[in-house]
Amino acid sequence: MTARILKLTLIVALLGVIFSRPLSAANTIDVERRAALNGTNFGLAVRFDGVSNRSTYVMDETPDAESTYGFRVRLKRKNVDVPLGKRVDFLKAKGAGNVLLLRAGIFRNAVGNYKGWVGVRLANGRLREFRFHLNKSDTLLEVLWSSASAPGGHDGTIVVSVNGVEKLNVSNLTRVDAVESVQLGALRGTTRLDNIAGGKYFLDEFESFRTLAP
Repeated sequence: MTARILKLTLIVALLGVIFSRPLSAANTIDVERRAALNGTNFGLAVRFDGVSNRSTYVMDETPDAESTYGFRVRLKRKNVDVPLGKRVDFLKAKGAGNVLLLRAGIFRNAVGNYKGWVGVRLANGRLREFRFHLNKSDTLLEVLWSSASAPGGHDGTIVVSVNGVEKLNVSNLTRVDAVESVQLGALRGTTRLDNIAGGKYFLDEFESFRTLAP
């Protein structure tokens, strides 16, 4: 049975306008019907103005030292203008001490094509990366991560599925850690947010799990 930690759709629809946007930020998150994907009523519209470098996000603090953590989210890239060869993140999962364990974003390659992107923190501190095609309509991203069971172990895993099709399955991760919180919105990746010329993307149907079993 699926062990859901949080389904954010309704909470964001009710409370997102109150807490999702710092008053001094020019990059914004708005709860809008036009951002609804896959027949939902509301979604998150994440907008950039090309001026502010402030990250703007909603926070999921319901994870409780999760050694196995999964999420799913629908993403639609509208017209966000990321510099060539750079990435903006829309999700970051963190452990104790604010250590980044998982992140997902939108990457623009050297010839201008946009890709989805997932990164997982390895035991040596480096990121293992995976890129995937973004549909013109919307893309369903599902990620399930599991920590190694003990120092020196090689049984940590990450599984990435895109639109219901498994694209990555790694089963020899050695990092021992646990997810404590997740940020969703406009987050710095490999470029300052004020380097993004403008535009927006939509996020919807975010859910987090202790498993991704049906």
